[in-house]
Amino acid sequence: MKLADREAESSEASREFRIRHLPKRLNSINDYWGWSEGFDMLGLALLSALILSCIAGLVIQHESTAQEHTSKLLVTDYAVDISTSLPLTVFQCFHQNTYKIVFIRAYHPYGQGQADQSAIENIRQADSAGLGIEAYMVPEPKSNKTGTTQFDEMYNHLKNSFIYLNSVWIQVSTPSNWFPTPNDNIAFLNDILLRASVSPLDGLKVGIYTNNDDWTQITGGARINNAMLW
Repeated sequence: MKLADREAESSEASREFRIRHLPKRLNSINDYWGWSEGFDMLGLALLSALILSCIAGLVIQHESTAQEHTSKLLVTDYAVDISTSLPLTVFQCFHQNTYKIVFIRAYHPYGQGQADQSAIENIRQADSAGLGIEAYMVPEPKSNKTGTTQFDEMYNHLKNSFIYLNSVWIQVSTPSNWFPTPNDNIAFLNDILLRASVSPLDGLKVGIYTNNDDWTQITGGARINNAMLW
C-alpha cells in the first residue's frame, strides 16, 4: 500500500510514505490449488508466544517457494493481522522481533459493514515503526449495501485521510457469515472485484485473504484469475 500524506492545508511540506517490504507475489487461486510453478503458499500457522508479548491478534506465517528451473528459493515472511487499535510501541515491538509486515483491517462487517475507524492511526503508527503495510477488508455479504458500496466506503475513508491504496485484500472466511449458496457469494465478490478494477487509482491490485476450506465452502471452489493470494 502506498501512503501519501497530502495535507495541503498544512504548512508542512507533503510527505510520501512507501511500503518498505512488499509481500512476495502470490499466484492466483487457480494456480494455488493447482500447485503450478511460481509462488505457492504452504500454509498459515500460529507463531510463538514472543509476538503475544506485543499484544498481537492473529499471527500468521507465510512461506512461499520460488522455483526457477531446477533451483528453489524458500522465502519466509512474518506478518501480523491487526483488527484493533494498537499504540506505536506495539508496532515497534513487532519490528524488533522480525515481523516486517502488518495486515491492517480497514473495513469490518459489523452492522451493515463500515470502515474501520482504527485503521488510519494503525497505518500511521505502523509506518512510523518502519513496517510494511497492507490493508484488508472484511465485507458483510448479507448487508443491504452492495459490495461496490462497501469497497467505496473503505477506499474513501482512507483517501480522506490522505492514504492511497496500492493493493487491498478481501478476507473470505467464516462461512456462517456468508450466503448458503456459492453463486450468491461469487456474485458478491465479483461486485467488489469489479469495483476495485475501475477504482480512481490506476493499477490497484486485489488479493484474496482466505484458506482452502473456507474458500471451498463459501464459493464452491471457484477459480479466480489475476488475483493475489494470502
